[in-house]
Amino acid sequence: MDTYRLLSPGILQNTIHAHTAAYCLGLQGPDIFFYYPAAYLRKENIGSLMHEEHARELFQTMLDYREHLKEEEEKNIITAYLAGFLGHYTLDGLFHPYVYARTEYQVGRKNGNQYYAKHFELESCFDILYLEKRKGLQPGQFYQSRTIALSAAEQSAISALISQVARKVYKQNYSPRNISHAISCMRMGTSLLHDSTGLKKKFWHWFETHIFGYEWFSPMIQTPHEMDPAKVLNEQKEDWENPWNTSLISQDSVEDLLNKAVSAYHKTLILLEHKISSIPGSQERLLANIGNRSFHSGLENT
Repeated sequence: MDTYRLLSPGILQNTIHAHTAAYCLGLQGPDIFFYYPAAYLRKENIGSLMHEEHARELFQTMLDYREHLKEEEEKNIITAYLAGFLGHYTLDGLFHPYVYARTEYQVGRKNGNQYYAKHFELESCFDILYLEKRKGLQPGQFYQSRTIALSAAEQSAISALISQVARKVYKQNYSPRNISHAISCMRMGTSLLHDSTGLKKKFWHWFETHIFGYEWFSPMIQTPHEMDPAKVLNEQKEDWENPWNTSLISQDSVEDLLNKAVSAYHKTLILLEHKISSIPGSQERLLANIGNRSFHSGLENT
C-alpha cells in the first residue's frame, strides 16, 4: 500500500522511507508465522491467534515497547514496522469478510483442507489484477521477497518486538532468535512462491493433488491464469454477507473496499504521526481509532 505517500512530508513519511523493508514486513502482519514450520508445532499457531483476538492489546504493547527504547534508530525501525502492521490490520478487516463470503466460509463449522485453497486463490487473484492495474507488472516480474530484505539492525529490532508481543499478549514463548528465523522463513517462502514460467505452479498442483488429494501451497503461487475480473472484483455490485454476522449485507466491490481501506489507513497514520510527535492524548486517540477488531471478521471483539 502506498497510502503513506498521502501523508504530508514529515517525521512518519521520512521514517518509513528510511526503513522501507521494515514497513513492508509490517504490511505482512502476523502472516510471517504461516511460513514458519515451528509455529505449527504449538497447540495454536500464533499467526492465527493474532488474526483473531487481542488486537488492541497487541498494538498497545507495540506502542509501549517503542516508548521505552533508548536508541533513536531502533525506535524509528519499530515505527516503520508498526505503520506497516496497521496497514495489514486495516486491509484485512475490510477485505477478509468479502474473501470469506465469496469462498463460502462456514463460521463455526469445519471447512476442510480444500477451503484454504479457495481462500488463497481468491487473494492471489486480487494481487495479480492489482499488480497489473497499479504497477503494470505481471506476477513473474514482481519479487515480494526483495521488499522484505531487512538490514541486520531491522531484523534484530523487529524480532525483539514480536518476541515481547508473543509473550505478553498471547502467552507464547518465542525468543528473538525464533522470530528472526520466522522472518527468514517468510523471505525464503515468498522467494519459493515466485514463478516466472508457470511451471512451478503446475508441478505443485500435480504434487499436492496426487499426494494429499487437495491443494494447499500451489494456489499461493501467482501466475497469470483464466479468471473473470468482473466477478472476482464484484464489479456487478452483487450482494454479499459477512459470514460472522449475516445481517451485514454489502454490495461493495473490491475497488470500493480498497478506497475505504485507503481512507481509514490514512487517518490511522495521521494519528500514529501525532503519537510519535508526542502530542498529548494522541495514544488514546490512536488506540480508540484502532479498536479491537478481528482481522478475519472485521468486527469488534468484546
